[in-house]
Amino acid sequence: MKNIRFTLFTSVLILSHFVNAQSVEHIRNSGLFNFGIGSGENYAVARKNALQNLTEGISVHIKSEFEHIVRETNGNVDDYSNSIIKTYSSAVINQYQEKVIAEKQGTVELMLYISKVDLQKVFYERELIIRDLIALGEKSERELRIGDALRNYYWAMVLTRSHPNNKNLRHDFGNNTQLSILKGLSDRIESIFTRLKFTPTSVDQKSAPAHKQINLAISFNDQPVQNLDYTYFTGDGFSGITSIRDGKGIASVDGPFAAQMQILRLKVEYQYANKAHLEPEIKQMMENVSIPYFESAEFRIALNKKTNEEVAPAKSEVANVKADAKEQTAVNVSPNTKVTTDSNVITEAKVSTDAKVTADTKLTNDIKSGLGATITPASNQAPDLKFYKSSIEKVISSVRSGNLQSTHSLFTPEGLDLFTKLIANGNVTVLNHHIDSLKFLKLKDEVVVRSVPMLFAFKNNREKFVEQVVFTFNQDKKISNIAFALGQIATNDILQKPEGFGSFEDKYFLIRFLENYKTAYSLKRLDYLQAIFDENALIIVGNRVNKVQEPTDRVQQMYGNFSNEDVEYIVLSKSEYLERLKRVFSRNEFVNIHFEDNQVRKTQRNDKVYGIQIAQHYHSSTYADKGYLFLMIDLNDSIQPKIYVRTWQPRKNADGSVIGLENFKF
Repeated sequence: MKNIRFTLFTSVLILSHFVNAQSVEHIRNSGLFNFGIGSGENYAVARKNALQNLTEGISVHIKSEFEHIVRETNGNVDDYSNSIIKTYSSAVINQYQEKVIAEKQGTVELMLYISKVDLQKVFYERELIIRDLIALGEKSERELRIGDALRNYYWAMVLTRSHPNNKNLRHDFGNNTQLSILKGLSDRIESIFTRLKFTPTSVDQKSAPAHKQINLAISFNDQPVQNLDYTYFTGDGFSGITSIRDGKGIASVDGPFAAQMQILRLKVEYQYANKAHLEPEIKQMMENVSIPYFESAEFRIALNKKTNEEVAPAKSEVANVKADAKEQTAVNVSPNTKVTTDSNVITEAKVSTDAKVTADTKLTNDIKSGLGATITPASNQAPDLKFYKSSIEKVISSVRSGNLQSTHSLFTPEGLDLFTKLIANGNVTVLNHHIDSLKFLKLKDEVVVRSVPMLFAFKNNREKFVEQVVFTFNQDKKISNIAFALGQIATNDILQKPEGFGSFEDKYFLIRFLENYKTAYSLKRLDYLQAIFDENALIIVGNRVNKVQEPTDRVQQMYGNFSNEDVEYIVLSKSEYLERLKRVFSRNEFVNIHFEDNQVRKTQRNDKVYGIQIAQHYHSSTYADKGYLFLMIDLNDSIQPKIYVRTWQPRKNADGSVIGLENFKF
């Protein structure tokens, strides 16, 4: 791994190598060090007092850099700078050195000191984190992952307010202009709130008991957001966080307030204090100092007075309707003619009674980019699609009514088991949607229906999650699999890979694998995880690798050059890993996995072995973390894929990289 070099400090660093040879007086008087002296009845007490004096001394030297920030809140600059230094305490502890000044019976006097060069290194490392967060925020914003963008921007702003050089840190936020990071981030966050739109698509209301459900279309720059988190007012307080995907949201209110409610008050989450422990510096800042608040994060959304009817759709939906209409005039298919593509994708879309054509290149590309064509009402004339649509409508009705037994005949035994686990995963609400907006594909003997939006809530937790649910029918037209969909951006990223990456079927099976993998954790499918991990899979938790057993020849060939020095590690066998998961599943009401980003690569050899690097957010009822997941999977058998390597690291490597295919040989 590459090491970060602080070339600006090289000459002084050389001098600091001789620090241990310096006397206490030299450390006091040279001006090259920050130091603190403490005494106590033993070393632990003396060290604690010396560390407090060291941090207070550092605070005195940098407090002037925070005066303009403290002025915003009418706070005390001494208190603020002291609190700021506390957020650096763990990093400073790793850098300081100590000298015993005096040691008598019952009294120890210590000096703790850190060179000013090493202190600057600590500050510089925080600057690197700030710039990484900004880069992640910009990427998230481009990909419409607005929840991720807000979190990364806000956390970067919070950390910038802790940097002694905060006034001079600059970044190009666009237009080739270097702006103050503090001002630029504030503007960027405000800009996101300005471009977010919440449009009620329907309002359902019941009188006994009083209940109101508002279904929302959520867009950014008139495009559906890929993720976002928010709370909403319920009459006597705000709800728990609702996490949404792919532009569909919901607000549900009960009691007298539901009957009179005409305005939905909604607050977009941007601080993410519930996830701050994932970045210790952020957590310390939130606990120790005042942090910025954005009033523009609150939205007041007028509700249509009519209930149980759809209201005007968002602009993005209008655009889709117009696009569908345009496509309908371009491609007309007789009811008895199957539209063919090189990927055998069912489209049977835009049906007329007197035309017979084969799908052109444009339609084929449109199908691939969206994983299936949007089905219009005219498609009811196509018998197969009519069956699949009818089956899904029955499933949705059974979830809404609670009469699940009425649809058991639509499932295979395996599919029914998954459906039961899906419903048991939480209190499930199907969000309002157009059945004709679902997407259908045929691959080999299967038909896939994407994607039914569902909200999952939990008895003992206030958080709620929206997931897009994918149903797979086997050759007997029975539902054999259920999964949570990847976000559209991640899906398109895989589909748009060049032909050398794989056929359309290869790409789709890769998407299906990721969806099944994600769903296995949410539905606690130990059986599936047992099946997909190779018996000799290399499973690493932490950041260093070590080979603990002799694997099969195929696995051995792939990680033979992954040196022991690459990362720190805890290595688990397959059985150890699954046993750990079993304990996790048993003590958690829910497990939710969110893939923030994914990079997929294929091995150079002519083989269906892929490496997937994923920024993963793991959230359960008792624990949450964020880290970087790497999976090496074999899709030569698309029905029975295998994981050869799984690594998880809490942070990127020192050079910004993540474990990947380059760490293995083939």
